[in-house]
Amino acid sequence: MREHAGHKAAVVAIVRDGRIMDDDEAFARVAKSGVPAVGVVGALDPVCSGEQLRAVGFANVVVVHEAGHGVVRENAAEVAAAIEAFWKGLSAKSS
Repeated sequence: MREHAGHKAAVVAIVRDGRIMDDDEAFARVAKSGVPAVGVVGALDPVCSGEQLRAVGFANVVVVHEAGHGVVRENAAEVAAAIEAFWKGLSAKSS
């Protein structure tokens, strides 16, 4: 897989400046915001698990088996299918 020249710096900035690590309160605010959301995680992810997302309030969580933290890159088709199903579910509710 190829990455653009700024990829590594962007990832470092997300972790350093985005305050996403160990901030369960921020995830809980999103989960309780009323905005529809889906969490997609790898079953083998050592950073974030489906159980952790459910514990902070996410109702819609998809766990991709045999996947780790790189679930989006490594299992793109499964992640896309989960997101597509989520969007279709929203469309069905609004019809």
